[in-house]
Amino acid sequence: MVPSAPGRHRQLDQPHRGDGDDLRVFTVEAIREVDRLAVSEFGLSGAVLMENAARSVSAEAQRMLEARGSGRRVLIFCGPGNNGGDGLAAARHLHNAGAAVTVALAFEAARARLSDEAAMNLRCVERMGIERVEVADADAAARFAAAHGPPPDLVVDALLGTGSRSAPRPPIDALIEWINASSAPVLSVDVPSGLDAQSGGASGACVRADVTVALVGAKSGFLEVQAVPFVGEIVIGDIGCPRDLAERLGTRPAAGVRWRRAGAPPGA
Repeated sequence: MVPSAPGRHRQLDQPHRGDGDDLRVFTVEAIREVDRLAVSEFGLSGAVLMENAARSVSAEAQRMLEARGSGRRVLIFCGPGNNGGDGLAAARHLHNAGAAVTVALAFEAARARLSDEAAMNLRCVERMGIERVEVADADAAARFAAAHGPPPDLVVDALLGTGSRSAPRPPIDALIEWINASSAPVLSVDVPSGLDAQSGGASGACVRADVTVALVGAKSGFLEVQAVPFVGEIVIGDIGCPRDLAERLGTRPAAGVRWRRAGAPPGA
């Protein structure tokens, strides 16, 4: 178990493409409200928001692959929520960009109750012939860990989203342990799976990401010291939500915060 000790705020000291003037930090409640109002007030669809999130994730994933210099094998772990839907949509974009993509589903596709948007992207993955494997229980997760071959060139963590506050349960806990034991670089979608995005603590298994693509903006827990070993470099992923919503519901970070957009090279 990873203790959630009281944390002090830290700076987002990553390479940047801005001075923080348009960067916002969100509580978990506020980011839910951003999603809700983007649909109810501005008329955007959940499918549009998921598609834009996937484009940001794919752009950063491609940047990470290019930085390695060789290899295009990407393993994407997807949970049954909309975070997993983002991962499924990103799988399509990465496949179209020439990556050799495998999707590992932490649920039974035939029985899962997915959102309409996540279900649409799963059907698309299936019809495109993208390789996928189901690791829906602890035994399947153990077999996956034992049988999976050489590490991929990139792992994408889309298992759990900002709504997850408790310790991950099987099989997700075992998949997180596999991710952490792999030598591949890790990109987490919106939040490292297992991290409490509000407090920055982890009460159980938690992905240790090299990069976290924070959708819309950083989450308040990312600024806590105890989150540092898990979030890695924080980059901002645009999902196309109206700027007014970000300004209304997010808060400005401390002066001197540095950042960059997903897909932009460090130092750009």
